[in-house]
Amino acid sequence: MQTLYEETGKTFLTTATDEDSSVSWATSTDYFRTGQHNIEGRLKVRDCYKVVSIEFFCGSEKEYKQKLDKLDTLINELYKFRDSLTTAWDYKKESELWLKQS
Repeated sequence: MQTLYEETGKTFLTTATDEDSSVSWATSTDYFRTGQHNIEGRLKVRDCYKVVSIEFFCGSEKEYKQKLDKLDTLINELYKFRDSLTTAWDYKKESELWLKQS
């Protein structure tokens, strides 16, 4: 096997010194003696003691497009979650204000 391309990244999700939450990823394109080329992608999200790992392996154009759809779906759901978290915060603040006025 010969690695033709490889890249990695890691970002901490907070600047708080008591947390080590992070997101990391790695991609590579590998060539095998059989003439096969494979793309491997790994995404890991760490939060305190939990790790979620998602694999993005593809060897064909069809699989590649499926993996892009998988990633797009994940990104879209994260945006929806962010919006919902913001809405929940707004309800919390409104409820606290209402209780103070009562």
